[in-house]
Amino acid sequence: DCDASLLFVEREFAPLLDEIRRGAPTLRHIFMLDDDGAANAYTTWRDRQPDRDPQLAVDTEDVCWQLYTSGTTGQPKGVQLTHRCMMRMRELDASVGTDWAYPGARARTLIAMPNFHLAGTGWALMFLHQGATCVIQPQVDVNHLLQAIGEQRITHFFTVPAVLQMMVEDPGCK
Repeated sequence: DCDASLLFVEREFAPLLDEIRRGAPTLRHIFMLDDDGAANAYTTWRDRQPDRDPQLAVDTEDVCWQLYTSGTTGQPKGVQLTHRCMMRMRELDASVGTDWAYPGARARTLIAMPNFHLAGTGWALMFLHQGATCVIQPQVDVNHLLQAIGEQRITHFFTVPAVLQMMVEDPGCK
């Protein structure tokens, strides 16, 4: 119901694409995230894009992000956030005045929360706005998280208590 024209999908969901196309009449392009080199691969599309500012006119009331509710009382509903809302969140981050809320461009954060949720994408956007590096984990795997923290020199990490507990209990956590 969001009238998407682009879809970025992992290969494992390819069997669902015909059904998705039937339910999404505005969908024009589908790019595979894990199919490097193919014509419809995300990396092929990304690398064809110009490296200059497209100079698009954007109004503060334009919707820039649509998240979906959990649907606990019915069907999930799209929640539309405007550019004004997103910039206000960044202003609030900066006003807190602590390193965790405004770590700057040298920060390196690990994104292991779901990207369809405010927690995952909101955390990533907070860091990207500052020019920081975001290392994205496709799913919660304690071994991969611990490995990424060391190898990628992660300075900031946000997770839920259950994942933190699994990490602390893992023999690889030193």
